[in-house]
Amino acid sequence: MVLVDGARHQLDLIGAEAARRNVPIHIVIDLIHVLEYLWKAAWCLHTSDDPAAEDWVATHALALLAGHLDHVVATIDARASVIGLAPERRTGVDARSVPPGTSRWR
Repeated sequence: MVLVDGARHQLDLIGAEAARRNVPIHIVIDLIHVLEYLWKAAWCLHTSDDPAAEDWVATHALALLAGHLDHVVATIDARASVIGLAPERRTGVDARSVPPGTSRWR
């Protein structure tokens, strides 16, 4: 069993090492890290006093747990685009703002 935060680079390295050793592994995603990322995105897309942010985080967390990663990523990105979120405010929603190999969502 391997605990990860969902970074694509991390998952690729773990998968390659397991394949090299020919051992099965079970990936466990650290939900606390995922929730932190969702809250960062929520505060980019909602005002600090918006009670809808909590429901937004819960909805997206449940979607991620159900395996709908691509849909959640697309929805967050689309919302940021629709509201015209300035590039300097996209750090919580935009995987492009994360160093290469450490993408928050993939």
